[in-house]
Amino acid sequence: MLKSEFKTSPSMVEEQSKERPSSALHSSPKICLVDMGQEVQQRLAQKNYATELGSIGSYVNVPKSKPYSEDLITGFISLPPHLHEFDIVVVDLGASGHVEPSDVQANLKGITGSSAYAVRSSYPEQIFNPKPMGVSSLNSELRGMFAKESVGIVFTAQIQEVNYEIVEIGISGATPHARKKHSTEEVYPNHAGCQKKHGKKIQLVEKESVFSNLLSQHLEGAEYDVVFYHPYTWIGSEKVFDGNFIPLLTNKNGEIVGYATIVNKGWFFVLPQIKDKPNFLDGMFEVLAEIFPALFPEHGRFAWLDDGSYPLPGEEDLNQDRVRIEKQYASDISANEAGVARLKDEYQFLRTMLTATGDDLVRAVCHFLNWLEFSGVTSMDDHVTDLFEEDIQVELGSGLLVVEVKGIGGTSKDKECAQISKIKHRRQEERQAFDVYALYVVNHQRHMPPRSRANPPFTAHQMNDAQLDKRGLVTTWQLYNVYFDVEGGLLDKSDVRQSLLMYGVVEFSPPSLSEIGTVSEVFKKGRVIILQLSDKSLKKGMELFSVKGGVYSRITVLGLQVDGQDVDQAEACEVGISIDTEVKRGAKIFMSV
Repeated sequence: MLKSEFKTSPSMVEEQSKERPSSALHSSPKICLVDMGQEVQQRLAQKNYATELGSIGSYVNVPKSKPYSEDLITGFISLPPHLHEFDIVVVDLGASGHVEPSDVQANLKGITGSSAYAVRSSYPEQIFNPKPMGVSSLNSELRGMFAKESVGIVFTAQIQEVNYEIVEIGISGATPHARKKHSTEEVYPNHAGCQKKHGKKIQLVEKESVFSNLLSQHLEGAEYDVVFYHPYTWIGSEKVFDGNFIPLLTNKNGEIVGYATIVNKGWFFVLPQIKDKPNFLDGMFEVLAEIFPALFPEHGRFAWLDDGSYPLPGEEDLNQDRVRIEKQYASDISANEAGVARLKDEYQFLRTMLTATGDDLVRAVCHFLNWLEFSGVTSMDDHVTDLFEEDIQVELGSGLLVVEVKGIGGTSKDKECAQISKIKHRRQEERQAFDVYALYVVNHQRHMPPRSRANPPFTAHQMNDAQLDKRGLVTTWQLYNVYFDVEGGLLDKSDVRQSLLMYGVVEFSPPSLSEIGTVSEVFKKGRVIILQLSDKSLKKGMELFSVKGGVYSRITVLGLQVDGQDVDQAEACEVGISIDTEVKRGAKIFMSV
């Protein structure tokens, strides 16, 4: 039951498989790359290796601000359904990708029977970690693979242990079904135990192996998070080290950080995090091809034809052209990198708004307000006579905007949100007028990627108080996105300036848009979406807008389908829309009025 519910998402695997090169690929070995990334797949494709991608799950951003909040999650593991038929599996436990909850939330569409199963993520959990459960599913498949000659390779990472709550979704809603405790340690075979320990000083074991030369080339930059104990076995009455466990790498204390071991009819390699995985695996497969020739039947076949000794007519000229192309490419890349460096310098204030605190953050917000063409923006750092002064003053001509700016590691306390109210009242008294506006700007959870933060980061109480006190609340993540909305023509600077004078949580909405629906399903990595239209009419070529988490994006309608048939126009029906930009499930779609 649990296996079928949580193990894999075949459609995801199929989509990934379609992307790999298909011409002249070797039929053997069949290689599955689990959380290895496109760079490794592309490098192996250059050597004509046939690969498929899989995943034991990405971290899921599940922001929750209230007790009893929960997410029901499933479909987070994507392994080929026939993994036991593969010859080689390579796993990177250190992959750190994140996905949105809409990508893995339990979807009951197509469910047969009276119940379904999911994993419950409950408050206060903000990031759901699927990897230990993913490792458990992976192991059950590897046991089938190692029934024949095969190879497993895993790049280690810090041991993670999670106690999962499985719920049954039925007529009474989501009710507790079971608790399953899993650890990423489950992926390591045949050791006598391991412990968490991080380090960067790694060395070869004294006894050389066929892998010593390759490993020595990749020790620089390598890191380990786990050390392993050598297992023992008994020969008669004598206790000796198990000969099927072969240490390959140790730290400076002699503790094992990499090893090879026999598993049934296969071999399993456990290695630390290696910096250049594409080149390392290329070399690793070269060595493995000598040890397991049956797994690499096409290795080295007629290699002399391509070593330059027997050129074809015109081949040398083409090789010289390649040299010129590569030189031009290197020059173009250098110019591109210089351009990127200039952009980073010119627009540093945007990055600073997402990371900084203190004076640096205040200066970045001042830069943003000046870009918005407020006429008089003053940083009060050089004018402060009182500890409880505002950070920024903006002269409006018909009033004054006072701004409090904070960069914090968590979310705002009530007192921090309300401090600007006291300053506002003080300025009103000084001016003998009620033309003073107040704005609280926060760079919250600033050590986290902005998309992983709680957005908005304000409690219902804080938002209600801001309305009553007539002051605004806004995050620097909102301001960052506003910059691109203005530059893209979606918003006007004057509208943004006016929005910053509003009360409560500031919202930046394009003026002339009408909502047409919410994305219920996505296919082809978000390039095909499903909408339920009411009275709105869609046509091919129309420009639409999507918004999720307060971030707007332009999208173009490339095609429409109703009941599986291509159409040029759709109205008052469920419609499939092919678009030019990725959109997430749960996004709201708008059209121009």
